Amino acid sequence: MRAVLFDKDGTLSHSEPLLVELGAARIEAALERVSMERQSPLRDLLQRAYGLNDGAIDPAGTTAVASRAHNLISTATAFCQVGLGWAEALSHSEAVFALSDTLHVHGSRPAGAPTAGLESLLTSLQAAGVRCGVISNDERSGIEHFLGCHGLQDCFQSIWSAEHRPCKPDPAAVHGLCTELGVAPPTAP
Repeated sequence: MRAVLFDKDGTLSHSEPLLVELGAARIEAALERVSMERQSPLRDLLQRAYGLNDGAIDPAGTTAVASRAHNLISTATAFCQVGLGWAEALSHSEAVFALSDTLHVHGSRPAGAPTAGLESLLTSLQAAGVRCGVISNDERSGIEHFLGCHGLQDCFQSIWSAEHRPCKPDPAAVHGLCTELGVAPPTAP
């Protein structure tokens, strides 16, 4: 083994509580921007899009797998579904995200806790000469914030974030990160 690629949220970090809180904050901020009769359908649309269900995250929902930009588009689309025009929906979504972002990783909140056993695994991989990379749909600043808060930045030789093209889940993203790490992924037989 020459390299290991790690996702950040849910793999390197126990991020579910923070992501649930962020999704809930976005929903509440969105509801404040529409009339009373639009609130219930908008709440339902956003909960389904974000994958929030009874205080947990659906691994296929946008909160779990999509970038911030994709979540913003999902939010704007939900606004459209309750009757707003695209320009107004996009403006509301940008305002919602600006407000809710102050509650999350890039604001004054600490990064999620590292997954149990992560530090010892990374130490073992370094001792074996295995290169490590992070591939995530978080923005580079969010990844660096997490790694820096927990003193893990020196354990990783490269980062592939939502700003890279292509981004996760495109398989070419894995190939791009492998190239940056100086390793070739195995080819299918």
